[in-house]
Amino acid sequence: MFGENFTTEGMLEATMCLGDRLRIGTAVVRVTEPRMPCYKLALRFGRDDTLKRFLASARTGLYVAVEHAGEVEVGGALLSAQS
Repeated sequence: MFGENFTTEGMLEATMCLGDRLRIGTAVVRVTEPRMPCYKLALRFGRDDTLKRFLASARTGLYVAVEHAGEVEVGGALLSAQS
C-alpha cells in the first residue's frame, strides 16, 4: 500500500542507525534516512489525523540504498552486514 520494497517483521527503526548495512539474500543495502509521510498519505486514507497517527506509531520506515545488487527472495532473512 505504501510502496515499500521490503516489509520486515521484528526490526524497529529505534534499533537502526543511518549507515547500517543489511544483507538480504545476496544483496546488501545501507540505511540512508528515515521515511517521512507526506500529505498524500492523508489523502489516501481520507483522514485529517493520518500523518499525526503515522508519526506517533514510531513505525514510519527507512529508506535504503543498494550497495551490492543481488538475488532476494520472499521470506528471506534481513541480516546485519559486516563492513
